[in-house]
Amino acid sequence: MSQINVSVIVPVYNKEKYIGTCLDSILNQTLENIEIIIVDDGSTDNSLNVIERYANKYSNITFVSQENHGPGHARNEGLKIAKGEYVAFVDADDWIETESLKQLFDNADNHSSELVLFNAIEHLPEGKYRNRIYYPEDIEGTFTFKEKKDLLMNNFQIVCTKLHKLSFIKENNLRFSDEGLFEDVYFHIKSVIKARGISYVNKTFYNYRRTEANTRQLKSIRSRECFIFFEILDDIKKLLMEEKVYGEFETNFLQFKLTELSNLFNNINSNDKKDFYKILKEDFTYNSVSNETLTKLPADKQKFYLSIVDSKDMDDYYNLIKSQNKTQKSSRINKVFKRIKKIF
Repeated sequence: MSQINVSVIVPVYNKEKYIGTCLDSILNQTLENIEIIIVDDGSTDNSLNVIERYANKYSNITFVSQENHGPGHARNEGLKIAKGEYVAFVDADDWIETESLKQLFDNADNHSSELVLFNAIEHLPEGKYRNRIYYPEDIEGTFTFKEKKDLLMNNFQIVCTKLHKLSFIKENNLRFSDEGLFEDVYFHIKSVIKARGISYVNKTFYNYRRTEANTRQLKSIRSRECFIFFEILDDIKKLLMEEKVYGEFETNFLQFKLTELSNLFNNINSNDKKDFYKILKEDFTYNSVSNETLTKLPADKQKFYLSIVDSKDMDDYYNLIKSQNKTQKSSRINKVFKRIKKIF
């Protein structure tokens, strides 16, 4: 085989129902010279048999098996053997459009990009869907994260909507977390910071399957396994400070931090909620936010932060929230009465 243009890394864990659709979408790409690296992450269903059947049929498929360590570890294993100029990541229950890799590779080649961004669509239950669009407008040429500051910490902490240059990954020692959750958050932020040239294809190429409830990932996020996110936040802050950009991105970081932590706190199992609260309290007390900085954040983030800091325990926290909600409701009622009086 001539020079491999793109290596596609596919981590697999118990996806026998979907892995065929995923692999077919990659095999049917119009781009020539691609390799597919499948890493079976200790599947206990029929996934490995499906993978072996594909690998026996197609010479550009390589597969390895490992004990279950999570998708981050699986992707790292795939990166060790990847030979392509660029790398794409596709999860085993998702699929990509036929022209995806051709257009992304051409864009990367034309702009000498280290990262190429593209859009996705989430397929939800009952035929619903949600678009994941980076930017609605086309962007010519390349840019860095400093020119697109909203890129660094947004709701796209994922690698599946980016084409990465393999040499760039190796030069910057980019690795996924071996933890089973949030494995690509730090990878995303570090890659965006380090990339000297980012380009964008304003097309929807990636299809996320979000039709199954109570997945292993969702169950883990709602358990104490999600406590690892505090360590990830510490690593991100350390990275921003090492790169001497924390001051510039402090508000972005805090908004991201408070958004993600409030979501986790609201959704975690009741059995683990008190322990999560205690860590929140310790973190917010140790990493205190100045009043000047706090006022730059949205009102709901300010409320969450202050309610944790000002409360003695979790029960007290909920009492504070109730009191604030009553005050806000009373204030809204008073405003309505004032408007009525003005009318009459």
